[in-house]
Amino acid sequence: MQSCDTADTTTAGVSPPTGSIPPPPPQPVATSPPKSSRPRATSAYLNSPTSILPVSIPAWNSEASSSALRNNQHILENISHIMKSFCPLLSVSSIDDLDVKQLGGGLSNTLYLINGLQEGQAVSCLIRVHSEEDVLVERETECSIAGYLSEKGIAPRFFGRFQNGRVEEFYEGHVPLGHLDMSPTPAQLASPSAPLSYAYHIYDLMSSFHSLPPPPCLSPSPHGTIYAKTDKWIALCEGYMSSSSGSGLSSKVSSKLEPGTYEGMKSLWSSVSSSLLLPPANAWEEYSRSVRFCHMDLQSLNILRHSPSSSLSVKLIDFEYACLNPRFADVGNTWCECCDFNNGRADMEKEYPRGETARWCIRRYVEASGGATVEEMAEGAGVEVGVMLDGLVEEARKFSVATSLAWCFWSFVQEEVSAVEFDYLKYAR
Repeated sequence: MQSCDTADTTTAGVSPPTGSIPPPPPQPVATSPPKSSRPRATSAYLNSPTSILPVSIPAWNSEASSSALRNNQHILENISHIMKSFCPLLSVSSIDDLDVKQLGGGLSNTLYLINGLQEGQAVSCLIRVHSEEDVLVERETECSIAGYLSEKGIAPRFFGRFQNGRVEEFYEGHVPLGHLDMSPTPAQLASPSAPLSYAYHIYDLMSSFHSLPPPPCLSPSPHGTIYAKTDKWIALCEGYMSSSSGSGLSSKVSSKLEPGTYEGMKSLWSSVSSSLLLPPANAWEEYSRSVRFCHMDLQSLNILRHSPSSSLSVKLIDFEYACLNPRFADVGNTWCECCDFNNGRADMEKEYPRGETARWCIRRYVEASGGATVEEMAEGAGVEVGVMLDGLVEEARKFSVATSLAWCFWSFVQEEVSAVEFDYLKYAR
């Protein structure tokens, strides 16, 4: 998604604290051996999203008052209790045994980086405290998917869940990609089959993700969930309508949009979604619309690389929007993320995959999926290879439009409910 909902992924070792918690007394953590990104866990909460520790973490209070200090001390005490429960091998007799930092960047979670000692070795993990305004994310499903992917070794390790959040692995020594890393380099295009770019590995991971059996928590969906979910977001938009607006959207949002913008988006969504829901008329539509387990948020901040760069391999994080969808909904959404939406400087004309770049992305995805090649698909359909390839590219573009509209409606809802200071409407435009 062209979304900063998952900008909290900058916490994978690179984002500076924005609201630092007063540090505990000096610890041996600072002089201990290099950190391990994965503390050993032996608790019954490991990879078990249905087992919930009956503890919650309140919102951090930055006020200079006695009530704020009591509240924040309660947070630290609960963090200590959570860590002792989920990672019993950690040396935690009190909060002073842990180094706790609040990290910046999260728009749907409050994030705490926890450093501690396990059998004399320094280890780190991440605490995610979910937002109270969870009208856009189904947390039960998200936690179930996080546990499922953790068990398969695809996601950060799921240490355990508490009442309003979870503890997971922190990928030490990794940083997010930039948006330019999402596209193949000139060297990659010159040698299409060689692993010469991050993009090569992104399509490897995407195809591997799509090949996974759906998590048990997801109900079968013949067309995918993007259509019903986007309609739900539109309904949420209109649920915030004020009596003075008359536009189907609250005055808080509609007053900042050009007249007719929202109605035009709704009309375009209706047209695009109706077209994509028609029965496939050819081989490329049948292929691109086949439903798979999709990440649906493969933006640069959710794809991590080693730092310093020692290889081109990447890791995926943040699975809040993972669901069953047409496979090219993931491809089309990822193409949009080749543009700099996260910094509000997207240039669709220059950055969106086109021509040779788009064709390479399609070929790489199809090849990584391990089924028939583009040539074999074309032969089976009785068409030229170029016709098949162009048809697949066009399908990806259609899904780019569909997913872009979905995130626009998502942004309108965030503008209404989010307490985070962020220009969601600028992002949507």
